[in-house]
Amino acid sequence: MAYTCQDCGRESETAHTVTIYDATGVEDRLDVLCPECYEEWLLSIKHG
Repeated sequence: MAYTCQDCGRESETAHTVTIYDATGVEDRLDVLCPECYEEWLLSIKHG
């Protein structure tokens, strides 16, 4: 099964899901990221 990354639009055989919360802490959406975008996302929160 191929997944489409919601950040870059590439198709990937593997994907990571990330839950995004709004400013009040309520779940806003669930994003699907390819491995490359997921790695970038992890680095951004680590260094953010």
